[in-house]
Amino acid sequence: MRITSNYEEKAKQNLRDSVSLIHSQGYSSSINRSYYSCLQTIFHILFTKKKYEKKQFVADTKNNQKGSHVQAALLIGIELAKINLEDYYWFKRHFSDLKKLREKADYSEDLIDQEEVYQALRKAESIIKLIRKIP
Repeated sequence: MRITSNYEEKAKQNLRDSVSLIHSQGYSSSINRSYYSCLQTIFHILFTKKKYEKKQFVADTKNNQKGSHVQAALLIGIELAKINLEDYYWFKRHFSDLKKLREKADYSEDLIDQEEVYQALRKAESIIKLIRKIP
């Protein structure tokens, strides 16, 4: 039996929305949706597959004085490092790049161009594919 979660469903929906937004030239919003599809996939893996307690996650986030996005990336990075260090370093670099694009899309006055939006979508799809391999 396959276990699904609301996070997994949200991740799928956000990735579909990202593609739709590209077609309607909503580039900034598309990058935002690509990023959050990754983050929600990370939450799905942590809370559903790895059985990480949500209360513990919140407590660790507060104790480490990091945001939930940083904490989630850190924890999923640990899981990847257990399996393959190359994958861990790849994830670290590409998730950081995607986050920077999302921050530009959300907080900068600079416009997002078509190349950046497709770059974000490809990164998101690759990151999701990688982290779904975590047992």
